[in-house]
Amino acid sequence: ETATELFEQSLAIHVEVLGEMHPENVEAYLNTAALYGVQDRLDDAFHACTKALRICGKELGKDDPYTVHAEKCFMLFVQLKHDKAAEINEQGLALMKAGGD
Repeated sequence: ETATELFEQSLAIHVEVLGEMHPENVEAYLNTAALYGVQDRLDDAFHACTKALRICGKELGKDDPYTVHAEKCFMLFVQLKHDKAAEINEQGLALMKAGGD
């Protein structure tokens, strides 16, 4: 099994045993998001961070270290998605220019 499958299975077990909104799931979601980020699966990373933030918003305070961590990770993935979209746009423009010559 790949590392991704193990992380996903571990996360599923966390959610099954603890319940979807349990605060301990925040760390599991953030770890899974980091793994997705390394694999350039930014939409999946963003989704996992969003779930972590939702738990933080309902179960933890805004100054809780997990909340601060989740917010920083969320902003990182927002920036990475933005950078990736800009890179794709630049590549598309370059292809259009090359095709127009």
